[in-house]
Amino acid sequence: MGKAVGLFLENGNVKAAEVTGSARRMRIGRVLSQTALAAQALAGEGLRDFFDRFRLSRDNVVLCLSGCDAVLRCLKLPISNLRQIERTVKFQAEKFLFEESLEDVVADFFVVNQTETDTDIFLLVIKKDQLRSKLHELAQAGISPVGVTLDAVALFNLVAAANVFPEAGAAALLEFSSEACRIILVRDGNLIFLRTLKVTGMGPVELAQRVAREIKASCLIAGVEGSLTTVIVAGNAIEGTTRRTLAQRLNTDIATFNPFATFPSATTEEENGGSDDAAAIALGAALKGIHAESVPVDFRKEEFALRRGFDFVRNKLLYFFAVLTVLFGLLAAQSYYDAAQKQAYLGRIESEAQIYWKWIFPKKPFPRNTFDKWIKSSSARRKTDAPQGRQYRSFLETIRRIATVLPKQQTATVRSISFDQRHAVLVGIAEDFSQFDALVGALRNMQGYKVSEKFEKRGRRGGQQKLVFTIELIPLGEVK
Repeated sequence: MGKAVGLFLENGNVKAAEVTGSARRMRIGRVLSQTALAAQALAGEGLRDFFDRFRLSRDNVVLCLSGCDAVLRCLKLPISNLRQIERTVKFQAEKFLFEESLEDVVADFFVVNQTETDTDIFLLVIKKDQLRSKLHELAQAGISPVGVTLDAVALFNLVAAANVFPEAGAAALLEFSSEACRIILVRDGNLIFLRTLKVTGMGPVELAQRVAREIKASCLIAGVEGSLTTVIVAGNAIEGTTRRTLAQRLNTDIATFNPFATFPSATTEEENGGSDDAAAIALGAALKGIHAESVPVDFRKEEFALRRGFDFVRNKLLYFFAVLTVLFGLLAAQSYYDAAQKQAYLGRIESEAQIYWKWIFPKKPFPRNTFDKWIKSSSARRKTDAPQGRQYRSFLETIRRIATVLPKQQTATVRSISFDQRHAVLVGIAEDFSQFDALVGALRNMQGYKVSEKFEKRGRRGGQQKLVFTIELIPLGEVK
């Protein structure tokens, strides 16, 4: 269940309404007010104290501004594409601005009527400084509103949620405050016109006459033909003479809208202090927080659009760096794994090499220089990852097979073994031909190899001579 707080600021007064629920079912929580908020320099502190005192949530707050200083106009555009209207709507406001430039205002709109070739919109424009001032006050109170709407729009959304407007025909919704009167025209249940009048210092009869004239003029501007089906007044701001005079001038009955008699509430109207008209505006603003508004208006749309663009880029960058981090982590883990595997592999083949070397050269120490260096360089990768690894494994296999056929009492000395792919070449020395012949005979017992040998006598003439030999082991599949 959603929960939101609508905040209406006007003339230093604050009205906050707390609602829960959704578009189908809304429930009033609390309506709280404070008059004569601190001066503008201290307004943020006053709001902070207000929220702290009543323990209001700051997570889902909707700000509602007064329409007294807003520019409200009906426009007919020869455009039917809403995206194109969104891109150009701010420039449509330029003709209504006398002192401000387009850079100094924030605009939004809602669609009144649309055909295949053109669109009727209602334009709403407020000063950017006014918006920034209010947002700054809220920021000082630790509040970042999820949206900013206008009082007349918020009031319409609340009454529309209550299904009070007639389904057919035109109706007027009025809201009176100490300084202004808000006129809202509705046709067939749809919002078509807004207007805000300043009515400070008027008597009851004069106020009713002025409002009646402005309602008739607004109907002409909005294209409302005939008389109004009904007139609804939000709150109890007008009674007696003003109400009777207004009904006579408009020739219709005037109904009163009380949100506490329409929506379920956690407390009574008196406990909430919501009998004044500003309560309905604050409640209507809160509908935006629970996504229950009929007409969406948001003056932070431009800022949100920029924020969404920034968030999009930021999220893409975060995603990119996250992917890089994951890849780096995987590479580091793989490198660590490979290093561990390589070290274990090197240790294993070195142990095997020492065993085989001892069998072949029982009196010769295992080399720790050139041969050991060749082992590490040729087996720098695992045997499945590089030809050198496979080659050295084949070399070790050849050495192992040589060691198994040699007699235990081997008198001929093998001084070196070289290996080229699958060919093994043994170079050594024998005291006499019988020792050499015994070695060759033992090697011939190796299956799968042809033994090719050559030797020569070396020594001083007249002295003891030895046989220096070279024995090549050739796989039978390669014998021509």
